[in-house]
Amino acid sequence: MDDGVSKNPTMPTMRSVSEPQRTNSMTDNIKSMFSNLKKAASVGGNSKPYNADPLAMDDDPLPDCPRILEGRLNQHLGQLDRLRRAVKWRNKEIKEVYDEAAYERRVNPNGTTLVNQMMAEIEFLRANRNNYARFVEAQHYQIQRIADKRAEIDKKQGQECTVYEMYMSLKRRDEWAELFSF
Repeated sequence: MDDGVSKNPTMPTMRSVSEPQRTNSMTDNIKSMFSNLKKAASVGGNSKPYNADPLAMDDDPLPDCPRILEGRLNQHLGQLDRLRRAVKWRNKEIKEVYDEAAYERRVNPNGTTLVNQMMAEIEFLRANRNNYARFVEAQHYQIQRIADKRAEIDKKQGQECTVYEMYMSLKRRDEWAELFSF
């Protein structure tokens, strides 16, 4: 060792006080990774920038064929089912942590640190769960578009639209309100 700096590549080197430390290497790696992901996402002719808000995305044109429209509706209902499972899973986690905090409060009424940490975790889990609401709303918006398009198609064909209310009931707004209120 010379001047407190190791020459062995396997040994960590010691820095002098005047030499800046490299604490940003992990941050730089993460930035590089996201930059590469953005580049990869733009490959394939998609020159539009990625927008994380599902309600701000451009709408795909809807087909004029009722059968294809039904297929689109089923895709969005499938997405709602997936989102429902995710929200229910978060609610299950919230309940588990809440039950543990209640138990801890009964067992150790003077100990507040652990209970406070658990309550903070519950708030984190709720915020995480509530982030799904905008994706649910995006699916509801698409169902509304499909119902409106189906009513338009039926009107052009001189028929009464008999499925509009059924489509709208598939949103299940009351159920979603309950899932997000826990």
